[in-house]
Amino acid sequence: GRDGQGALWVGDPLDGTVSRQEVTSFVQEWTGVLLLLWPRRVANLVGRSRDYAALLTRAVSRPLLAALALAVVATALTLVPALSVEVVVDRVIPANESHLLAIVTTLLAVLLVARGLAHWLQEWVLALAGERIQRVLQQTVVWHTLRLPMAFFVDRAVGDIFARFNESNS
Repeated sequence: GRDGQGALWVGDPLDGTVSRQEVTSFVQEWTGVLLLLWPRRVANLVGRSRDYAALLTRAVSRPLLAALALAVVATALTLVPALSVEVVVDRVIPANESHLLAIVTTLLAVLLVARGLAHWLQEWVLALAGERIQRVLQQTVVWHTLRLPMAFFVDRAVGDIFARFNESNS
């Protein structure tokens, strides 16, 4: 904030210092960019950990387990019709049980729809896991960038820093 004498009080969250700076020198140094973040959201996930494998595992373990379970269900639903065809051909058709054949056919159709749903859910969960991985990587880049010394920002143009953020998003 301003102190009433043409100076600003500038706080540096990195080291917790607060310094008095003349407005003219601040205007000369300031790039015109203000970056507002919610540090707790970044800190909760990334924290001070440098074990990125653990961060990624923690972020995607549930979706990957769900995708694995859905893959097992989809595989089981693929095997059931193949096994039931044998029963239909060997027992239902020779016995001329058209009512039972209609029931089995309906059940096979339901299983086919369930298998498609399981595959769709599996793809959706894997997409969710991919988005979480991207979010962890982006938050890690932001966390690391916020911890860089001021010299890093003085020596580089704002566009260069934004380009690095955009590279992490693609």
